[in-house]
Amino acid sequence: MLEKDGWVVVAVTGRIDAPAAADLEASLAGALSAEPPRLALDLAGVDYLSSPGLRVLLTSLKAVHRWGGALRLLAPKAHIRHVLAVSGLERVFEIRGTLGEP
Repeated sequence: MLEKDGWVVVAVTGRIDAPAAADLEASLAGALSAEPPRLALDLAGVDYLSSPGLRVLLTSLKAVHRWGGALRLLAPKAHIRHVLAVSGLERVFEIRGTLGEP
């Protein structure tokens, strides 16, 4: 986790399957403690995203919105973006190539 331009940036790597989703959820709890939270998840290193992983992303988004913050997904690979599109979540999340991209 690092802070950049007022955002907490979390680099996520590997597979976000059921076991990893629980670990990710626990590690994001600290990032969600800022008020209002501005959280950017760098997904460039994610190779696989399962439904438990999608649940963690949605839960984080709800928590961020509850506090009036923002959540961005950064640099997802094409197949991860496809998972987001097929699930209908591509329209729900703010997805950018980089943190500074408008």
